[in-house]
Amino acid sequence: MKFIPGPDFPTGGEIIGKEAIRQLYETGMGSLRVQSKGKTEVSSKGVKVIAISELPFALKKMVLIEKLAEQVHSGEYPWILDIRDFSSRDGIRIEIEVRRGYDEQKLFRELRQCQPLEHTIAFRWSWPTAMARRQRPCST
Repeated sequence: MKFIPGPDFPTGGEIIGKEAIRQLYETGMGSLRVQSKGKTEVSSKGVKVIAISELPFALKKMVLIEKLAEQVHSGEYPWILDIRDFSSRDGIRIEIEVRRGYDEQKLFRELRQCQPLEHTIAFRWSWPTAMARRQRPCST
C-alpha cells in the first residue's frame, strides 16, 4: 500500500473501499468494486450535463451508450434529453444532457445504481503467497 496504492485499470474508474485493496495485497484474493468517474457540469448552452470521464474495467463504452439510448427511447429515463460521445485518443467523455427541473447529482447516483457504471472485479493472485513463503524462516 505504501508503494502501490491500488491497481490501475486502463479505462480508469474509482475503487470503492480501501480495505478491499489491503486484503487483496495481503492474501492475493478478493474483489474490488470499481465505479465510473464523472461530474455534473453546465454546458456552453446553459444545459445541465452529466459528464462521464472514466468507466470501470471491462465495460464496453458503446454497449453502455446503446443501452442508455434504448432506455431513453422506451421512456425509462424521461429526464435524459441527449447522449453524446466525445471520446478521443485523449480519453473517454460521455455527456448525458439532463432536462430542466431535474437534479443532475441525484440522477447520476441513480444511473450508477441502475446501469453498469459500477462493476465488481474478482482477483486471485499467486505472488502474495509466494512472497509469504519466501519470508518464512528455514527450518534446518
